[in-house]
Amino acid sequence: MAADDRTGTDSSLRESSAKGILDGVLGVLPGVVYRCRNDADWTMLGITDNVRDLTGYDPDELIGNAEFSYGDLIHAEDRTKVWTAVQAGVADGRAFRVVYRIVDRRGRERWVLEQGRALENGQLAGYIQDLSGPLGDRLLRQQDELDRARRQARHLELLQEVTSIVNEAATLEDALGASLPAICRGLGFVVAHVLLPSGGDGGLEPSDLWCLSHDTPALRRSLELARARFDATTRGLPRRVQESGKAEWVWDIRSDPDFGGLAGCDECALVSGVGVPIRSGERRLAVLEFYTDRPMEPDGELEVLLDQVGTQLGRAWEREQALRDRQAGEERFRQLAEHIDDVFWIGTPDDHAREYVSPAYRHVWGRDPGMLPEAPRSWLDAVHPDDRERVEDVVRRRADRGYEIQYRIVRPDGGLRWIWDRAFPVDGVDGEVTRVVGVAEDVTERTKLEAQLRAAHRMEAVGRLAGGIAHDFNNLLTVIRAQSDFLLMDLPEESPLVEEVEVVRSAADRAAELTRQLLAFSREQVLRPRVVDLTEVVRNMGQLLARVLGEDVRIETAFEPGLASVRVDPTQLEQVIMNLAVNARDAMPEGGVLSLRAHREVLTAEVAAGRTELVVGAEYVRFDVADTGHGMDEAVRARIFEPFFTTKRSRGGTGLGLAMAYGIVKQSGGTIHVKSAPGRGTTFVLRFPPVETEPESEATDAPLPGRAPGEVAGTILVVEDDPAVRRVARRALVREGLEVRVAADAENGLEILQSGPEDVAFLLTDLVLPGISGRELLDEVRARYPHVRCIAMSGYAEGSPGSRVDLPADVVFLQKPFTPEGLLRALDAVAD
Repeated sequence: MAADDRTGTDSSLRESSAKGILDGVLGVLPGVVYRCRNDADWTMLGITDNVRDLTGYDPDELIGNAEFSYGDLIHAEDRTKVWTAVQAGVADGRAFRVVYRIVDRRGRERWVLEQGRALENGQLAGYIQDLSGPLGDRLLRQQDELDRARRQARHLELLQEVTSIVNEAATLEDALGASLPAICRGLGFVVAHVLLPSGGDGGLEPSDLWCLSHDTPALRRSLELARARFDATTRGLPRRVQESGKAEWVWDIRSDPDFGGLAGCDECALVSGVGVPIRSGERRLAVLEFYTDRPMEPDGELEVLLDQVGTQLGRAWEREQALRDRQAGEERFRQLAEHIDDVFWIGTPDDHAREYVSPAYRHVWGRDPGMLPEAPRSWLDAVHPDDRERVEDVVRRRADRGYEIQYRIVRPDGGLRWIWDRAFPVDGVDGEVTRVVGVAEDVTERTKLEAQLRAAHRMEAVGRLAGGIAHDFNNLLTVIRAQSDFLLMDLPEESPLVEEVEVVRSAADRAAELTRQLLAFSREQVLRPRVVDLTEVVRNMGQLLARVLGEDVRIETAFEPGLASVRVDPTQLEQVIMNLAVNARDAMPEGGVLSLRAHREVLTAEVAAGRTELVVGAEYVRFDVADTGHGMDEAVRARIFEPFFTTKRSRGGTGLGLAMAYGIVKQSGGTIHVKSAPGRGTTFVLRFPPVETEPESEATDAPLPGRAPGEVAGTILVVEDDPAVRRVARRALVREGLEVRVAADAENGLEILQSGPEDVAFLLTDLVLPGISGRELLDEVRARYPHVRCIAMSGYAEGSPGSRVDLPADVVFLQKPFTPEGLLRALDAVAD
């Protein structure tokens, strides 16, 4: 025999001897030794003969699944447990150990203990021991205790892993995405899915959060089928969990009619499933569902674990919701802080620092909010020096109690702003004030508006006072002027007293002029308005203005073509323009330019600038009188229309010119404002409502032809509450040959008329009377005694300041103070 042949023969003998020895050793062991594939059927590649004693099946029937699969011998209720235990050992690279039941050829259940591990080629090798008999019972109990301890340890380990994932996850999606694979890996599930809330109706909708334990064609196909089902329905486990609020199990989803499209689907490899709620307290937030590819019985311990997992994921849900709520709150705060005009700030109670100020700080303070951390007192440094000490004192004493304070700030551009600052303390958990929050509002425009309103109220009050004084003075001046006339009538021309009486009469005339100016300011003078062309009125004054202003002042005019007419008293309007021109001349002692401009204007909110008497969107005829003089400061400008306020005391100014202009414009339904600054000249802006009619021709006051003054006869009733005025009127009328009857009030006057109405041809009554007013008396007389001709007199413009009176056309108005001659002319007019 050749050497090579001997070597081969020796090798074969050694292998045969080794196999014989191994088979002999395995054959005498009390259990079954095997090697198999790691697949769902546990396909046997090799198994010892004593498997026949354990199962009743020959090795040849089991190897390669020739007749039977070892997986089919495992009790249906234990298949998932076996699969889970083996796969957990394979995944961790450690030996596995599991106790379970098999069903032998005769249909008997037998408990076995299987131990093994994965080989390098991915196959499994192990040992299966029969646990029948006393020794087996003890081993079984020990194994049960060991399995329970291991299962509890795995559950605890899994719960700790999920808790760690939840604590470290940034979002709920991150927590779910990492938890599903861990749960599938630890508990043997092959598919996991999350259903999330759909709107606020308590419904659920599938999410994109899926997990596959291992990638196989069967599982991929099952996942596609499951996804198709979830696109069409939310029945099955999700509905059951939502209704019960606890874990729900399903034994075989393919035979369960509640699973819609998966019922009876042979392509689906999913067999059993369990659904659990993700909860926060009693609130069910979402549903987790897990599926296996083997039957799985309800397991109380597993339910407890999954419920705890759902609770942990609920914490992630709550945390994300709290984060969203906080972010939403921060976003709302940011939007509020960035879009309101007020400055919102946060500070500390023990100093003047501002930890945060809203972006409006830049607009109001004119400074960068970002500079506050480096210069925390910069907001306080911006407070006006005259207000700073007061602000510091209030902040220091009341920061922990809150405060309201108004102060001024100076912007970097020198602008001045009024601030209304309100602070509110914020308590910490210990009750101590930890923060101070506040709102600083720019009230500059409101302050200006309040000042305008106060000025308007002041002007109104002064106007009422001036009107009342003028009325009383008019009664006195009526007596003085009339008595002067009577004296001059009675004195011989050569009497030395004539000159003295004329002095008195002249003084009365000057006083009457002052009262007329006061009445103009108080808007109680007599106006004769008509529709006029404003530009025509100004042009007609051209020569007069040139003479008044002198050669050093150039007049410039600019009138919009086709300008609408206005309804004013043209004589009074001329007086207004003349007063404004005289003031302009005095403001330009070295000469300058007086501009007269008129145009139609539609008022905008910017132009109105808080002036309540102007209507935004309304149309006006605007007339500007502007000069290039020295201008006025704010203090002078604020009082320019007040009566008796003047800057020309040394030149004999009375302070009534502009006051009269103010009253005339206001009484004519217009407005007047002034714009001025030192060194920038002055512009008076007059606005009148436009009238879309043609200008009216001027009415004439010429007496009617054919009648001479004083040719009136009859009885006249004089109703006047002032005895001196009654006496003057009576004397003037008696001198003309009229019969005069007098009454102190309207009631007495009506009694006189009732006693003999046919005897009275004329009525002269004051409009301001105690009790029944003069206007009411006129209405009564005209209604009951239409033959009586009526004259109304007043120191106001056709009535009292509280109740303006529009007199009928057939009533003649006599303005106080009047002269005897004026009274007789009024009598002549009413007679005509």
